[in-house]
Amino acid sequence: MLSKNNIEKLKAKGLHLTCNHKRCFIIKKPGILGNSIPNYSTIPAIILDSEGKTKSEISSDCPTLMLWFLKNQYQLVCSNWVPGPGPGDFSLDFENEEAVVDFIESYYFGDNTYFKELLEYELNKR
Repeated sequence: MLSKNNIEKLKAKGLHLTCNHKRCFIIKKPGILGNSIPNYSTIPAIILDSEGKTKSEISSDCPTLMLWFLKNQYQLVCSNWVPGPGPGDFSLDFENEEAVVDFIESYYFGDNTYFKELLEYELNKR
């Protein structure tokens, strides 16, 4: 699982994280500065309250990420294509929390090869 400090660090940048002991769903809220894809919108993620009722819905202008907590590593997945993988898709393993948090930050806010690959595909298909 991610530490409270890293969860707060990512949330402070405008990311929404929904985590449990096995995985963490990560989405960049619309309108937050950082990487984005013009005219791109994800299927809305439904956020539930403690009673299982819809609290809110969030879509994004870039792909969502799923972080899995495995026994001795973190696995970060971006899967937008069926069948995949397609442009920008990945499944990467990280040995430590700092490395995966750095990658998440680069994906949403920095210079990231996987994000660039999807952006280039989206821009050139029009």
